[in-house]
Amino acid sequence: MTCLHLSSVSVDWNSAIPDDHQHSECGSTSGCFLSSVVYVCTSYSQLVECRKGDLGRVVDLPFNDGILVKEIRSAVIIVQSLRNSVVVVDSTTHQV
Repeated sequence: MTCLHLSSVSVDWNSAIPDDHQHSECGSTSGCFLSSVVYVCTSYSQLVECRKGDLGRVVDLPFNDGILVKEIRSAVIIVQSLRNSVVVVDSTTHQV
């Protein structure tokens, strides 16, 4: 059994919830999150992808203190560590 402990969660509400609720598939805030892709950095040097509430792929990172995950294109993710190291992850191939 594997456990995941989140000590801090930071959400960019401007990008998490669409501006125009009437034309989105989100009936409520929880509906938005259930149709979203969420990336989590772990203290085990991993970037974990969660799709629609299910754990997905895992990418090994070269550091265990990831603090910022930013998707800059549909397939490019930037991960920054507490010590200001940065890696780029290709989400289609899951390569660092």
